[in-house]
Amino acid sequence: MVKRLVKQGFLRSPRIAEAMQKVPREKFIPQEYRDYAYNELLLPGDGKNQTISCPHSYPLFYEALMLRKGDKILEVGTGSGYGAALAQEVVGSEGKVVTIEINRKTYEFSCGNLKAFGYRDIVMVLGA
Repeated sequence: MVKRLVKQGFLRSPRIAEAMQKVPREKFIPQEYRDYAYNELLLPGDGKNQTISCPHSYPLFYEALMLRKGDKILEVGTGSGYGAALAQEVVGSEGKVVTIEINRKTYEFSCGNLKAFGYRDIVMVLGA
């Protein structure tokens, strides 16, 4: 996936590429859709009308932000937690990731995913 995104021009930052290689995207996808985790598709999330963004979306956003070590980022719409995990890998322990989700079921899904992979420094907010 990383090689494809580099070739397509979505991914240029070595730090974001490293984060994408480190964070196992399939583990943030509901079990029944994990075979499609690295395809360029919107996948159903864990909530009514919730989706998980295509893989290219994350470098598209984070490249535009010029996200780097030590930055602080607010993510609106936690989804599966994958984007927050990537952002945490990019900003490192010197940075801060805060993510907000309005759907309780999606929030619980993302909290479980992030905790399962040791992302305890990400600030998770349920609310609007």
